[in-house]
Amino acid sequence: MSTEDKSGNYGWFTKTKVAGAVVGAGAAIVAPYAVLSGLGFSAKGVAAGSIAAGIQAGVGNVAAGSAFAAAQSVGVAGFSAATTVCTTAICAATGAVTGSAVEKFTKKS
Repeated sequence: MSTEDKSGNYGWFTKTKVAGAVVGAGAAIVAPYAVLSGLGFSAKGVAAGSIAAGIQAGVGNVAAGSAFAAAQSVGVAGFSAATTVCTTAICAATGAVTGSAVEKFTKKS
């Protein structure tokens, strides 16, 4: 027996909440790499002429454990599986909550 209502929703799993979760999860996977790539952190290291290269020129020797070193590491090797899974789960939950808020404030009386 289906619990689908007339709007095509299934209890807590409304279309808006699921869409928010999907968008949040997708953003968690794509956005960090897009931002780092845009700044100039690539698989081959810091790209010449990029923002990252300008920062590195100003910093000089990059200290181990610094934010710049972490960005270089992610640019070259990517995030660990655990970091990716946790970030995706958090962003999916945030997307679902956002979808719930949108649903609440756009619901017609």
